[in-house]
Amino acid sequence: MAGASAGEGSRRTPSSAGVLGASVISGVSGYAVLVLIARHLTLAENSRFLVFWGLLFGLFGCLGGVQAEAARTVRAAQVTPGPPAPPGRRTGPTVGTVSVVVGLTGGVLVLASASLWGEEVFGSPWWAEATATAIGVAGFAGYSGLSGCEIGSGAYRRYAGLLTTDGVGRLVLVALAIVGSGSVLALTWATALASCGWLCWVASCPQTRRAWSAPADVSAAHLVGRMAVACSATAASAALVVGFPVLVRVTTSDEVYAGAAPVLLALALTRAPLLVPLTAYQGVLVARVVSDGIRPLGRLLGLLTAVTVGGVPVAWAAGPWLLRVVNPEYLVAGQVFAGLTLGAGLIAALTMTGAACLGLSGHGAYAAGWLAATAASLALLALALPLPTRVVVALVGGPVLGIGVHLAWLVAHRRGRGAQGDTA
Repeated sequence: MAGASAGEGSRRTPSSAGVLGASVISGVSGYAVLVLIARHLTLAENSRFLVFWGLLFGLFGCLGGVQAEAARTVRAAQVTPGPPAPPGRRTGPTVGTVSVVVGLTGGVLVLASASLWGEEVFGSPWWAEATATAIGVAGFAGYSGLSGCEIGSGAYRRYAGLLTTDGVGRLVLVALAIVGSGSVLALTWATALASCGWLCWVASCPQTRRAWSAPADVSAAHLVGRMAVACSATAASAALVVGFPVLVRVTTSDEVYAGAAPVLLALALTRAPLLVPLTAYQGVLVARVVSDGIRPLGRLLGLLTAVTVGGVPVAWAAGPWLLRVVNPEYLVAGQVFAGLTLGAGLIAALTMTGAACLGLSGHGAYAAGWLAATAASLALLALALPLPTRVVVALVGGPVLGIGVHLAWLVAHRRGRGAQGDTA
């Protein structure tokens, strides 16, 4: 047993490093997309594109629950397999098929509800952006299901390949769109269609097709229900992490929002170095908490604190200059960059404490912390303050509240386990 554990540990490190490396490539590709578009579009056009970007990736964040449940059900089916199936039949539904059904359902819901929010979010006309959003949602659900199947089966190298394909593929499609018509609509569709890049893996890799066809440990109805619950929990985190431009849009007048692109781009530039790798690594972090308890959380929070404290003065000094390199017309003060960097560190800490709650089966506490953070940020965005100040205050105050909710549950959980140990 000891030897097996050691072997597993030796294999886990390169796998984790591969996932982190792929997430960095994906994050850099996302940077490049935003920079290319900011240099190509006018200020008003980029403001419109960034709200689409925020909505699309906010919905992608919601679909992270598909990945989590796909990984869980594939792993559970392998660890505790059911009775042998009759020849030609499976013991459970195909996880990939269920993921596609969830994605198609989500895409239909986006289109069906677009008349209620499309003009408020995108302005007029809005049908093209809403349709692209629906296509992106359907495609990304399949990507999430496939990557969850790869994680559940332990194929971290192929998962890293999927991450890289998604990020680099989006960059290539956006570059082609700029070379072509270069319109906001073309860039919108290029961004959305990149979420279907996983189909290339299914078409070309036999191992990926086998993972895609993995059976679940529950019925199709139960699997859909569990995916829905997981997505509802990740929706709150997605609203604050990647959907924040949408929150800014709905709390800001048209006149003010038309000039919001510099602040929103500064927001994306300051949070991506921390949040893009951490989001991709969340599954590994949850697994570490499952096996080691909350001890890894303390070490990671200490490292995060050091990185954030060091990054704040660097962002204050270098942020405005870097933004002007991207677009000479984009002006954001150094203290705003510093505040956004602090907010990014706090959201990263909120992500870590939430992962700890999930690792200890505290799904309710995980969702409550993110919901509290999102609600507080939305309330703070409604304050009568200049836009940059509102954004910084919301991104600091909301995560602080959410972290408090998570830590309160973790402390109560630890005390409860200690009391049980004393009783035993």
